This record gives sequence, C-alpha cells and structure tokens, in this order.
Amino acid sequence: MTVTIKQLTSQQEWMEAYPVMAQLRTKLTLEKYLLLLKEMTRDGYLLFALYENMQIVAVAGLSWRVNFYSESLFLSMI
Repeated sequence: MTVTIKQLTSQQEWMEAYPVMAQLRTKLTLEKYLLLLKEMTRDGYLLFALYENMQIVAVAGLSWRVNFYSESLFLSMI
C-alpha cells in the first residue's frame, strides 16, 4: 500500500477531494465548496489530502490564526 500526503492547489484537485469533504459536510454543494475554497485560499488556507493507492481517503485544512496573545496554526481535520 502506498500512502502519500499532498497539498491540493488546483481546482481539479479540489474537485477530486470533494466526495471526501461531502461525507462530513453533507449540506455543502460542489459549487459552494469551490467558491468558499477559493476565498479561503486567498486568506492563506491550505488543503491537504491523504492518498492511499492514489485515491483520496482523507482531507485536512490548515490556516494561521493571529489573535492578541499568540500566532497559531489551526488544523481543521475534515
């Protein structure tokens, strides 16, 4: 079994990840997902996928959050 983690940067890759995303975000349409993802990536959001045998089996998002007491990395396990 080959396992790989890859950052998803193209719309094609985002679309390939949508079925996994839709398993937990059941009300999120493909159109809304792509629209939100474009906006979020402009703000620094990063989307990663875990591939098993060249198929996406999990996704996770990362973004930096800055507040008054610290800068921190926010990991969104999807």
